[in-house]
Amino acid sequence: MPSSRSSRALAVALLAVLLGALLPAATAQAASRTVQGGRLDWGIKASFQSYVTGPIANGSWSLTGGAATVGGSQFRFHSATGSYDPDSGAFSSGFSGGVHFTGHKKADGSNELDLTISRPTIRISGGSGMLHADMVSKERGTGKVSNRSQVPLAKLGLGGINMKGGSTPIALTNVPTTLTAEGASAFAGYYTEGTPLDPVSLSVDTKGAAEPKPSAPDEKKDEEEKKDKAEKDEEKAGRFEDAAV
Repeated sequence: MPSSRSSRALAVALLAVLLGALLPAATAQAASRTVQGGRLDWGIKASFQSYVTGPIANGSWSLTGGAATVGGSQFRFHSATGSYDPDSGAFSSGFSGGVHFTGHKKADGSNELDLTISRPTIRISGGSGMLHADMVSKERGTGKVSNRSQVPLAKLGLGGINMKGGSTPIALTNVPTTLTAEGASAFAGYYTEGTPLDPVSLSVDTKGAAEPKPSAPDEKKDEEEKKDKAEKDEEKAGRFEDAAV
């Protein structure tokens, strides 16, 4: 019987070590929050809007996917979904809606300028951030159409912004944005890498993870305790009989 107790003690010790190793990961997962609802306001580039609707391009823009306008020159994208980790500050949120720009109408009725920017996504990690978006554009000069999903369109200027420790809502206001090389290509050649774009603002709601339910290991623990008690009772009975002989 002593050897049986030693084996059980060793098993319990090993289980404690294993649980200790897993505890930090479980704590980090519990801290993560889900983005559920919110909006992003971005004018893309005010001077580009003026160019499109002005006397040179003589064009227009239209909203798609439920996007709206805010103020004089900003577009509002809606229905935020994503994730946020208060411990690391990592943030990812996608938004719905888009804007379709057209201009420089040709004799055949088509437009030389034809650009759609939709489904913007903000991704922040390790102190740096990027605005991604779906982009459909007609290349300037050649007319070649490209359709790209989640292009890293604009780099976010996050200097001085600490994303750690937030709860809800998570809000960013007038964050500077700069056109990336990939964004310049998808922008149909109208701007070059490094061109400042309009600042971006967002506000999203976050929700914490649900409380974990009791798991099966608790039931196993109860069974082990019952088994240990039965063995101890049996052991005591054996010692009493030996002493009585």
